[in-house]
Amino acid sequence: MNKRRYEISNITRFGIFVGLDNGRTGLARWVNVPKKGVYHKGDLVLVDTLEEDSNGKISLAILPETFSQKYDDFLETSYEVLLDVQEKNKEIRKILDK
Repeated sequence: MNKRRYEISNITRFGIFVGLDNGRTGLARWVNVPKKGVYHKGDLVLVDTLEEDSNGKISLAILPETFSQKYDDFLETSYEVLLDVQEKNKEIRKILDK
């Protein structure tokens, strides 16, 4: 698995559960979470896969990020959402103009 951003689905005493592709979930144990980070359910975090065992359990590491990295990703995601909204707006206008 590549290093990508995924959403935190749960935080427990074991660590942070992260929702991955295809409805799968991985666990970043506290030892593999940056100590200076503050995490909340729903946050996007950059993760790297450490191991996937024979039972399908996925061990993750949450990678530290700089403010600049987070801001750049925020801008990129915001731009993609804006483009999607603009396309939907055009479709609605076509329907209303009929």
